[in-house]
Amino acid sequence: MLVVAAVLPGCELIPGELYLGTPIAYRSVTIVSGERGALHRHAGLYYALENVSVRRISSLEIEFALYDGEGRALPRPGANVFRVALDTSIDPGAVASFCTSLDEVGADHADALVVARFRVRTVWFDDGSRWRNPGGHVYLEER
Repeated sequence: MLVVAAVLPGCELIPGELYLGTPIAYRSVTIVSGERGALHRHAGLYYALENVSVRRISSLEIEFALYDGEGRALPRPGANVFRVALDTSIDPGAVASFCTSLDEVGADHADALVVARFRVRTVWFDDGSRWRNPGGHVYLEER
């Protein structure tokens, strides 16, 4: 299985420090195929997120779209936007890594997988406050 991670045209990837009010930055987003024990049987979406705020993150919600290598929506058009809620604890300045299984979306039948429009939709902080992504994508480059 060929694995590709991409962001569709129109999504500008810029360093997180340029978004002064954005509490989270994407460090990496990739798909790994094959069995990985309890994480997944066929494929998983792996991503690392950095808390660039001054508050501890207590949970967040991510969103992404999934396509096969020929650009067809997985598992089918209109159902390829996925939302995942994550209970976590990320201290200010810390990076946390996650894996979301793609086993239930037909990933085992695709020759290639492409993740697109990955973003953190909502961030909840341990003080009860929340930040909602207005629609942009933020990527913090490795230093």
